[in-house]
Amino acid sequence: MIVKNAWRSIRRAKGRNILIGIIIFTIATTSTIALSILKAANDAKASGLENTKITAQISPDRQKLMSSARSSGGGTTTTMEPIQIPELTLDQLESYSKLEGVESFYYTNTASLSSAGTFPPVKSSDNSANSAPGGGQARGTMLFGGAANADFTLTGYSSSEAMSDFIDGSKTITEGGVFKFTDGYECIISSTLAAQNSTKVGDTITLKNPLKSSETYKLKVTGIYKSTEENQTSGPMPLASADPANAVYASASTISAIVSNSAKNPETSTTEGMNGQNREQSSKMNDRITGTYVLPSKEAYDQFG
Repeated sequence: MIVKNAWRSIRRAKGRNILIGIIIFTIATTSTIALSILKAANDAKASGLENTKITAQISPDRQKLMSSARSSGGGTTTTMEPIQIPELTLDQLESYSKLEGVESFYYTNTASLSSAGTFPPVKSSDNSANSAPGGGQARGTMLFGGAANADFTLTGYSSSEAMSDFIDGSKTITEGGVFKFTDGYECIISSTLAAQNSTKVGDTITLKNPLKSSETYKLKVTGIYKSTEENQTSGPMPLASADPANAVYASASTISAIVSNSAKNPETSTTEGMNGQNREQSSKMNDRITGTYVLPSKEAYDQFG
């Protein structure tokens, strides 16, 4: 009886019920398709994460170190002395590359050098002030590796894999080629720097230790690169070494050789610190090393972290 009454009701409003049926069918079909697309997207995302290589870096927890130093009385606002942040050595960084799940490891190291007179840096109207107020060099001696007295930033690559800026296209070699990844004392320079100094591929440039004028290094130019950052400056009064046009690239082993050589016969000088006290400054250069680990998947990254 119930079925019979329902059938009569359907027959009385045939058009309306057909329309309702079409609507229900459309909703059901759309929902099914949407769920299928969502599942496919989630599956693709999961698969992509599993197959995507991830890079990771390790560095000291600077905030924690600074908090610890302040709590023990160092680096207070009254003395204005800088807090020494320890840097990881290459041996320490390489030890992590031996962990399970690490696919490969590469690194860059950075040092600062100055013009020896025959190869001046690119200078803008804003990067002429490298000394502290009053004509002193106090600010320069407080910065990493004497960078405030430097004209060029030298970045070394351990392998072609480390040349991320050249891989992603933000920098492109327009003349010549890449240096050898050995102690070849070879380099590539920016097109702006090359044009200013009329430097060509095959020429040799001479740079010096910012803290020891008699310590010079000759680098053979194997290539000239074009960068999207060459016409940019950083900060209201950037140092010459901070100008992207003055970035010089070489092998990591070349930078290491320069740093090792500067440690053989370092000179010591006395400068005035930011708190008015004298402090000793060694001419020994340092390089800052940044290691990068390549991991095959997110799972490997989670285990590495």
